[in-house]
Order: sequence, then structure tokens, then C-alpha cells
Amino acid sequence: MRNAQFYVPKEAMPAFALELSNREMDNTIEGITEEAEIIVSVEYERDEEEEINELEDFLQGLLEQMQQRNEEEE
Repeated sequence: MRNAQFYVPKEAMPAFALELSNREMDNTIEGITEEAEIIVSVEYERDEEEEINELEDFLQGLLEQMQQRNEEEE
């Protein structure tokens, strides 16, 4: 069993949690960083590595959307 950690801003957590749920991947909230990011640990098998890559891309997309919104508000 492998483990991947994701650092998810609280604003992105609902969408990220839904994506995890849809993929039915075992996960655990490990804590929170000083920057208020939620640390999510995801357990996966070697043959699920592509799904982990897709989760990374999904989270990156969420972060980019958040950044664009913040820039528009300024």
C-alpha cells in the first residue's frame, strides 16, 4: 500500500472531498498546516497511481481557479 499526501486549502476542500468520494479512495485527514491547509492522506495501490496523478491535476486546477478569483477581486 502506498500513501500520497495532499495539502488542500480549506476553500477547496469540499470539491476535493467530493472528487475523493467519487473515486472511492481510502483517505484520512491528518491535520492542518500553519497556512491553514488541510493535510489529506490517500492510500492507494500501485495500479491506482494514475488516479493519484489525476487527483494532483484536479487539486492544481482548483488552486489555479482560486488564484484567478483572488486576482480578479484585487
